[in-house]
Amino acid sequence: MWRDRLARRRVLLILDDAVDQDQVEPLLPNAAECLVLITSRRRLADLPDTVVLALDTLTLEDAVSMLCRLSRRMPEGADETAAAQEVARLCGQLPLALGLVAGRIRNHPSWSFTHPARSLSATRRRLARLHAGNTAVATAFELSYRNLDADRQRFFRLLSLHPGSEYSADTAAALHDLDPVEAGDLLEVLYDEHLVVESAPGRYRMHDLVREFSGTLAEADPEPTKEAALDRLFAYYEERAATASSEVVTGQWPSGAAADRAARTEAMAWLGAETANLLACARYCGDHGRGSRVVALAGSLAGFLRLAGPWEQAIALHQTAVDREAGLRDGPGRAVALGNLALVRRLTGDYEGAARNLTEAMELHHALDDRRSEARALNDLGVVVHGQTGHYPATADAHRRALAIFRELDDGAGAASALNYWGGRPAAEGATTPPPNPNCASRSNCSIPRGTGAVGRRR
Repeated sequence: MWRDRLARRRVLLILDDAVDQDQVEPLLPNAAECLVLITSRRRLADLPDTVVLALDTLTLEDAVSMLCRLSRRMPEGADETAAAQEVARLCGQLPLALGLVAGRIRNHPSWSFTHPARSLSATRRRLARLHAGNTAVATAFELSYRNLDADRQRFFRLLSLHPGSEYSADTAAALHDLDPVEAGDLLEVLYDEHLVVESAPGRYRMHDLVREFSGTLAEADPEPTKEAALDRLFAYYEERAATASSEVVTGQWPSGAAADRAARTEAMAWLGAETANLLACARYCGDHGRGSRVVALAGSLAGFLRLAGPWEQAIALHQTAVDREAGLRDGPGRAVALGNLALVRRLTGDYEGAARNLTEAMELHHALDDRRSEARALNDLGVVVHGQTGHYPATADAHRRALAIFRELDDGAGAASALNYWGGRPAAEGATTPPPNPNCASRSNCSIPRGTGAVGRRR
């Protein structure tokens, strides 16, 4: 009867807040003259012959325009315009949130946009303030959350623990101790429920208010569960970043193998996509007393950040690692962090700071009786600081000391690198000729092994 009646009319049929495909299909007319508009909290991807219009958050300009229209207030002057933009941003540029705040402004004639901007920015619980009567932004999120079963709800809650802003199937799998394929399927479920958005193919993020909602729910989860999830995530990032960074750094040298080039390209892509997340994880670890994690993450990223930057963020990361190891002045972690910090400082032209860091690193390695690392620090001090600033006598002295240690350790590759750095600098007053290797009977019979790859390459 329904379809028979519609067949004789031109009808715009609105099916609002549809739950799923099964709810919609019995109501679809067969008449060509009818148009059906369906709204839903879910993505109804299985409906045939449909045009999908995904409603994203408003642009900042449209959000401010809506805020002004609904509040019946126009900003006066640059400060009020900036305050209106801040309100729009703090509302997540969501129409529901903007409408609620606009209603409060409209009911307070003495308010300007500055007051709600200060109020919303001063609280960590914006969702608690984005309500009016029985209407609240959190309630809209709650309806989508209720559509999930218990396992999917847990998956959604734990995502908010990630210190970064984006998720892939691999990082979600590490966080939840799942297979990456299963984690990818669960991310798609959340995507269909509009609880995450796709920022790039295979990469997802939460709207900041949805993330706050998820984090509030996660507060009720057991602390050991959350700590274990974070430990798995950080361990994954440390291992994967170290492998990828190694591929990138060693892959700088010419290679005819297509597999090597492909591996380096893949590593560069992964590091480029995950750098912001890795830095966010390091900051989180620094702020939450996980000093060893900071050092490990910083060490994993060191080679890539020296190559690709951003150098200022790399300096901040390595300085955090140094600071977190301040209580362990005789610890190897601090020495490694100091060396990484020095190498990036040199790239920014801070040779004085680089020299100070490398000298301290060298002294720590010496105190720990780590002679090989001490010699490497001396090599770095000579080539990246003294050599770059034209202090050739100091350069020669650093490489002379490094060479002596490498020869004492019978480290041919290290000795070759020290000789290479030493011989690559112009002769200067006070610079001495490198002493011959006592194990060499002649120039053609030297104990430094061939094929070490040290000559011509800088660590």
